[in-house]
Amino acid sequence: MVTLATKTLVLDNGAYNIKAGYAGRAESLLCARNCSIRGKVGGVLYADQVDSTSDLSGVTPRLPFERGYVVNWQLQRDIWNRLFSPDVLNCIPDETTLLLTQPCFNLPVIAQSCDEVVFEEFGFASYHRSTAPVLAQYCLSTPKPPECVVVVDTGYSFTHIFPICNGRPVWKAVRRIDVGGKLITNHLKEIISFRQWNMMDETFLINTVKESCCYISTKFQEDQEACSTPNNDIVQDYVLPDIGLGIKGHVRQRNDGSQPRLDEQVLVMNNERFTVTETLFNPSDIGIEQAGIPEAIVQAVGACDPNLQGLFYNNIIVIGGNARIAGFKSRLDIELRALIPVEYDLSVVIPERPDVASWQGGVHWAEQFPEEFGQKCVTKAEYAEHGINICNKRFR
Repeated sequence: MVTLATKTLVLDNGAYNIKAGYAGRAESLLCARNCSIRGKVGGVLYADQVDSTSDLSGVTPRLPFERGYVVNWQLQRDIWNRLFSPDVLNCIPDETTLLLTQPCFNLPVIAQSCDEVVFEEFGFASYHRSTAPVLAQYCLSTPKPPECVVVVDTGYSFTHIFPICNGRPVWKAVRRIDVGGKLITNHLKEIISFRQWNMMDETFLINTVKESCCYISTKFQEDQEACSTPNNDIVQDYVLPDIGLGIKGHVRQRNDGSQPRLDEQVLVMNNERFTVTETLFNPSDIGIEQAGIPEAIVQAVGACDPNLQGLFYNNIIVIGGNARIAGFKSRLDIELRALIPVEYDLSVVIPERPDVASWQGGVHWAEQFPEEFGQKCVTKAEYAEHGINICNKRFR
């Protein structure tokens, strides 16, 4: 068995947010933007410094990820340097084991670059690289993950349907949908810019609007018809932030009796609230000829052993930032129930914090199954002796 360092740092390296913290120390969890921006008073800000900035209007973030993969390792190193610094996580790499997530279907050259950065530039004592869905199977409160589970990871760049049997991915059954949080935000920017205010340079603001106002409709046609009537219950006003007056952006209910200020700027959110998120269930609405999430789940389970398909439908876990959108579980339950055989039980679970479920799963795995975790890690000494080959073999 590999002898690990006393501290284990779990780092879910998402394309939009990084979730990082130490196993055994739940309070150490840090969620930070995986990007950099140029501050308006000079200098470059990384990760947690971005969220501490009061004025993000007109700011264009630089991301190390493009279409779900790391393409700028210099920027990713700078972001990690900030997170590992004494001011943030206070990580001493040569005394720490790193558990790191990588994208599904990660390219070999990117995975190799990752291994080199971890060992040769940061010098971690030991290290394991996994995918977010594989770690997420451990996020439930049960001592061991289910024998058969489908993890639906709907994140920033893609949505993956990930069947796992006895802890191992069923790779032939994995499905990908080219719809994620980034596409939804960009789609909302275009609609708002066409109908109301020019918001094409306001990525951070529109992402906040999306998280505050949008939902997934369980009766799309009825909601669409309701939006065409005046004074309907769906329309909301989003008051734009005013940095000069110290006013943050917020939703203002139309029936709360409050009087709008004459100088405030307001986004009127009507059918945009649910039409932009509909792309998760019907990508063809915006020209992406792919199945929506319910159909993709059926396709993925259908590619698995027929004798196990009932077990897969009974253990569906949804993770990722898009799972926080109101109405997600209800819509998925309704559409899946209509698609799967009536004799199968259906159970869809969304963790309390689906955006950090992979981090929680990684912590649970490292804490509750230390021997199994240790066997999957590569130490610095092993890497020095065998190079990349040992990583490819042990992380496969």
